[in-house]
Amino acid sequence: MFYGYSDVLNTLDPSITTKITVYNRLRNSSDLEESVLLPVKGDGLDFYRDEMNMVMADATVNAASAIQEKYITVSVYEDNVYAARKKLSGCEGTLSRQLAKLGSRLKAVDGTDRLSFYPMCSIREMRADISPT
Repeated sequence: MFYGYSDVLNTLDPSITTKITVYNRLRNSSDLEESVLLPVKGDGLDFYRDEMNMVMADATVNAASAIQEKYITVSVYEDNVYAARKKLSGCEGTLSRQLAKLGSRLKAVDGTDRLSFYPMCSIREMRADISPT
């Protein structure tokens, strides 16, 4: 797996800076139940839904309690924002194709979304005034 990701990063322009973040977190059982279990609909088939939910609940208890997420942060240095966006756009396409070969997917995020990767940070707690003075 490591060699697969290193091949992905080696396809990028050498002037691009990359950072890999591996984020291990415990699985939230209520979120898991919400995403896996079938809701009751009151249509006469709830008996089957309950049975399936019991099977799924047993399977999720035996599932690993940790989730590992991997993030690649890409940085570029250019003379202006337009050139940087152009380079990042090309990088996004390259990464998307290469990660798809590994069975992974790419989702570009902005600065606010990046804050959610760090559980000790709360967006409400982290406010910055970046307006020009």
